[in-house]
Amino acid sequence: MAFAIMKKIVPLIAVLFLAFLTLRLNKPPEVVSDNAPDSVFSAKRAYTYLKVVAGAPHSTGTEENKIVRQYIADVCRGMGLETQMQNTTSVRKEGSSVIAANVYNVIATLKGKQGNGKRLLVMSHFDSQPNTPGAGDDGAGVAAMLEVARIITASKKTFNNDIVFLFTDAEESGLSGAQGFAQDTVMLKSIGFVLNVEGRGNSGVSMMFEVNPENGWAVRQYMQAAKYPVGNSMAYEVYKNLPNDTDYTIFRRAGISGLNSGFVDGYVNYHSPNDKPENLDLRSLQHHGDNLLGLVKHLGNISLEQTKAPDITFFNVSGYWMMSYSSSLNIVLLIACSVLLVVLIVMGFRKKQVNVKGVVSGFFIYFGTLILMLLIGFGVTKLVLMMYPFYGRFYSSNSYNSAHYFIALTAIEATVFAFMYQWLSKKLALQSLLTGVLILEVILLNLFYIVMPSAAFLLLLPILSSIIGNIIVLHRGEQEKSYSDAWIVINILCLIPAMLWLPLTISQMYTIFGLEIIAAGIALVLGILLGLMLPVLVSAFEFRPKLIGIIAAVIFVISIVTGHLTSGFDEEHPLQSAVTYQLRGEENKAFWLTRSKTTDEWSQQFFPEFEMEFGRMKSEAPLLSLGLPTATVVSDTIVNNIRLLRIHCAAGRDALTLALTIHTKDLALDATVIGPAGGVPQAKKAAGPFSGVYYTGLDSRGFDVILELTPNTPLEFTLLDRSMGLPKFDGIKDQPDWIIHGNGSASNTIQVTKKFTW
Repeated sequence: MAFAIMKKIVPLIAVLFLAFLTLRLNKPPEVVSDNAPDSVFSAKRAYTYLKVVAGAPHSTGTEENKIVRQYIADVCRGMGLETQMQNTTSVRKEGSSVIAANVYNVIATLKGKQGNGKRLLVMSHFDSQPNTPGAGDDGAGVAAMLEVARIITASKKTFNNDIVFLFTDAEESGLSGAQGFAQDTVMLKSIGFVLNVEGRGNSGVSMMFEVNPENGWAVRQYMQAAKYPVGNSMAYEVYKNLPNDTDYTIFRRAGISGLNSGFVDGYVNYHSPNDKPENLDLRSLQHHGDNLLGLVKHLGNISLEQTKAPDITFFNVSGYWMMSYSSSLNIVLLIACSVLLVVLIVMGFRKKQVNVKGVVSGFFIYFGTLILMLLIGFGVTKLVLMMYPFYGRFYSSNSYNSAHYFIALTAIEATVFAFMYQWLSKKLALQSLLTGVLILEVILLNLFYIVMPSAAFLLLLPILSSIIGNIIVLHRGEQEKSYSDAWIVINILCLIPAMLWLPLTISQMYTIFGLEIIAAGIALVLGILLGLMLPVLVSAFEFRPKLIGIIAAVIFVISIVTGHLTSGFDEEHPLQSAVTYQLRGEENKAFWLTRSKTTDEWSQQFFPEFEMEFGRMKSEAPLLSLGLPTATVVSDTIVNNIRLLRIHCAAGRDALTLALTIHTKDLALDATVIGPAGGVPQAKKAAGPFSGVYYTGLDSRGFDVILELTPNTPLEFTLLDRSMGLPKFDGIKDQPDWIIHGNGSASNTIQVTKKFTW
């Protein structure tokens, strides 16, 4: 009797263990020691490079940036690579503005046997955000490239294709280094395939998250050559719908195939002064390098002339086991899923396991439960951010203890589902509830397919498997046998696809999107998973009706409590605090600025009293004597009823960036930016309409901009320069050890503005 009762909870335990195992297997490989054979990638050896590259913040235009690029060039030359420093003015249109930079790319080439064939480009960026050493973003990528280059040059083997190692500058300033390389059309046309390595955090698996359309060929090469392949079509579909860009974007837009890989865990350290070499998980660096080495060896020896094939759907089954199939098969499986759902409904009616009232009730109750889970997730997220406003200073309101809140959100939403269906299972037959669930899930699946066709596997395979399993259960009449051995086996087997992918997807979505309000939306994926688990949940309800809901509620309380207990900050887990000093030349006044919504022990001294301006706190600051930006008219002519105004723009002091913003709407038709890269002026035109220029890597020579304007209209614009570091005034205290500068290019900077009206 006791055994018969325990059997009712066995299926739930089995599928939860499978989910746990899948999550555990999603980890980077172990670190290889530095005494391993030279032919093997070692994160320990690569760490030697990382300590130099990420030894200090080194944003574009700084002396530290110069030291890093020279170090990379010297290392590459020492390996025997044909190395050059490309200095150019990069210009790229982004929206209505122009992103320009004086960049220094390091290009190191290993010549192949086929001198005229397409070349393999391996790429990462060596610059950092202004306040961070950039160990994860992207020092790990640079270190992995250098160690791979060392391995292949030491082997003395000659590859068929040229292998070009491109270390780009100014990625953090608008992908400017990659753009500068791509502006050389001869070099660009020679590239057949691109491997880009990135980081958004400081830990986690190195996932291949972006490919071009017509990705079939590229993904198959990845599956074949990467030592530890991790990637899926879901990441690809999600990323292409996000506003995020990497250097790879420049080549993707140029139609060049490639693979973009990176790790995303440790998001709280992204662009933070805490992104130091000692805080990087070396397993992530090992994963970078193992995969990159395998891909370089493989792609260096095969033809890169034809690198496109129809899209495929790809995903990891478990751990590093990756599989794929043609994306065109998804529509076939989707139709099969819909047809089999109809078969299930008809069988349910014929066997009198369902009725119209039960199915309709099951559908709308499930819909309402999903909405309730979303609302509760939204409410808990809002409450957490209200109680701990300092979390808002990190990207996506992340924190060092975010995992506690991710567990809490999952637990409270599971509590709602468990108590709802524990009560409903006494009112309605299981098959009616489940049929209503599957009808709504198939509707959601069709909507999902429309938005993300190649990622449909994520819901398609679990739902299809569940429908097939329930058809088998109905056909065998297992519902009448009170959870027989066959019933247990069938339900465990049909839930395997769901447990392989949906718990991992939920975990990854929390990691990627952080503790923003979008985290509440993850309840929808959890609700779909719990809906598929309904048979094993109802079976467990018969063991102990309220046990699951109580356990989930207890986990929620524990997670909230542990989240609170770990919500503080210390030297190891520092608080970010972003403050800017801005001198406004047109007003002859200076101000402290911050986008933070609250002050802390350190920033309070700048904002004892403040007013809000454009969503920022603003308070008056002591006035420094600083040189103001200058704008000098070089020429002013009318050609074909268009005013061509050439202005020379420069900072009045030692600054890193200079931004020109036009205030008069619909005035500027177009612009050409001219930078003195390498002492040779380089003119690049932007497609209008035009609203401003953001120029990085500024030096004493400044830059010119030729504006195409409508005649006889006054021109009003502002120049704003930026340099690193806050000014020192008497009475201003230094940051304590547990507070660091915030992320973003404005944090810990002096800015000087000057308005011009002509």
